[in-house]
Amino acid sequence: MRDAGARGQVGPNLDEAFEQSRAEGFKESTIKNVVLDQIRFPTTNSGMPADLVTGDDAVNVAAYVARCAGRDPEKDPKAETECPNIVVAPGGEGLYVSLGCQGCHSIDGSASSGPTFKGLFGSTVELTNGQKVKVDEQYLLDSIMDPDKQIVKGYQPGVMASAVPKGSVPEDQAQQLVDYIKTLR
Repeated sequence: MRDAGARGQVGPNLDEAFEQSRAEGFKESTIKNVVLDQIRFPTTNSGMPADLVTGDDAVNVAAYVARCAGRDPEKDPKAETECPNIVVAPGGEGLYVSLGCQGCHSIDGSASSGPTFKGLFGSTVELTNGQKVKVDEQYLLDSIMDPDKQIVKGYQPGVMASAVPKGSVPEDQAQQLVDYIKTLR
């Protein structure tokens, strides 16, 4: 979404997804319910984990998307004041959000469709080929810049690479993500 400053490549572009609905006069409440259903019941193999956000957080995300998705401030002057233009944190934490990492990698140790980032740095992981490797800076950089290079056992090759193609994250941003992951103990 333009308003959120999102740059992730996982899932649809929400501005494009709701622009036509908005142009056809769909009510904000209708869009909100569609988004809530997508959060609660994502399409199989969509890459979006079920209940990525829950409770009031899910309602707030859906309300924000319903209010701001598909609105271009250049064409809709009210969008400038009605959409909060979310400020994304700088550095690795901001990239974790704007690149969509949170869709698959938790930072609190909870299970998701990708390994949690909590406690990952410095740990030892087993790869799909049976090799055990220590998660150091180089391993993380390689995993961000070439997602299919080394896959942790229990996860499918190709999933991250389909969302974050090899070379799509510049090295300086990858390093910022690594620095952020290192803080998640």
